[in-house]
Amino acid sequence: MHPTEDFRYYLDYLKKKKLNNIVFIKDEPIFNVLNASDLLIHTNTTAATEAWFLGKPTISMVFIKKYKPYFGDQIECSEIVSDYMQLHDKLDYYLEGGKLPNNLKVKIDRFITDWYYKIDGKSTARCVNFIDKFLQQNNTKTRRKINFEVIDMVVKNDLMDYIKSIIYSNKTLRHTFLKIKWKKTKKELDIIDAEYAVSFEDESKNIEEKCKNLLS
Repeated sequence: MHPTEDFRYYLDYLKKKKLNNIVFIKDEPIFNVLNASDLLIHTNTTAATEAWFLGKPTISMVFIKKYKPYFGDQIECSEIVSDYMQLHDKLDYYLEGGKLPNNLKVKIDRFITDWYYKIDGKSTARCVNFIDKFLQQNNTKTRRKINFEVIDMVVKNDLMDYIKSIIYSNKTLRHTFLKIKWKKTKKELDIIDAEYAVSFEDESKNIEEKCKNLLS
């Protein structure tokens, strides 16, 4: 499921079908979820590349006959299924310990090499060294660091407003947290949330003040 999708449709469906062995994970980093998974079922997602980094097999669902995969050589790195029975068979194969075919391994290795070069945790160091070497060889003058004292006040205010907008956007999260922790009714929840909002407002002001101090 894509992060921007409305997951309520799926939750309603699971509830209707009484499927209690399916869990939706929304806030966990995708890399952690993939690391704990046996395989990834997808429809041309870039998350497939992250699964390959971890050596996980991926199955791409192409159920619409007229649909043409649009991710080029990436689609060739996954097992492609065009109907439910093919998906069922591939799931059985991999969940029972089946190994990735050699032709897919070759395609995945080539894709990673072409697009990511190496997956060794040293990409940042390589970029820094390359930039440093480029600057030295080309006698490039580097600009001085930004002095926050000379930043226009409008920019400072925009930055603080941006931070505040992030903080204040957590109303849904607060409601969810309160529902789980206290299991209150809607009326009680509104009362509790109103009280919580007051302390949250004070805390936000403290954060705003700290931001001002950092930028002054």
